[in-house]
Amino acid sequence: MAHQTTRILLVVDEFATVRATSMLDTMATGRSNNITPILVIQDLSQLRQRYSHDEADQIMNTAGNLFCGQITGETAKWVSQRFEGILSLRTTISVNSSDISTSKTGQTIDAITPSTLANLSSGEFVGLTADDPDKKIKLKGFHAAIVKDARRLKEKFDLPVVHDMDQEAVKKNYELIRQQITTMVKEEMKRILGDPQLRQNIVKR
Repeated sequence: MAHQTTRILLVVDEFATVRATSMLDTMATGRSNNITPILVIQDLSQLRQRYSHDEADQIMNTAGNLFCGQITGETAKWVSQRFEGILSLRTTISVNSSDISTSKTGQTIDAITPSTLANLSSGEFVGLTADDPDKKIKLKGFHAAIVKDARRLKEKFDLPVVHDMDQEAVKKNYELIRQQITTMVKEEMKRILGDPQLRQNIVKR
């Protein structure tokens, strides 16, 4: 059976309230399989209640893109550390009776501090974007806010029609998906029954 390559966007809201260990593999291999997982997590401590400490860290560190609103505590500290520090030069002038000397020292300061994250307003976000080897991004970090454009809100425009759909097309697509699932189940059962090691895992009722 021929399979058509399809891009999948997997959005999991309130991810920390469920335990889905397979999501670790999905995040690691999703890109090569045209799967883009988006996990919505309220707080790092909430994630660690459902997963182990190592699993929670792996989930947080595997994500290439970060989009974050107002947070506090340990989560704010973790997000702050994801941003590259800013090198600040400090000039010191020493004056004595016979000479004046100047020295400069470099000090790295946080680009985004936990206090900044704790005081973000509604609609204000910070984040990091991942790039590709062929399309590198110089400025990956951002601190921005969503601003409503009053002029655009007054404009009326029609959304473009991507596909013409009717009841018959929906039914036809439903039957196609149902047939594909049936075929996949039959092929998988045939494979399992043909393997002595896998066959013993089948529960007969």
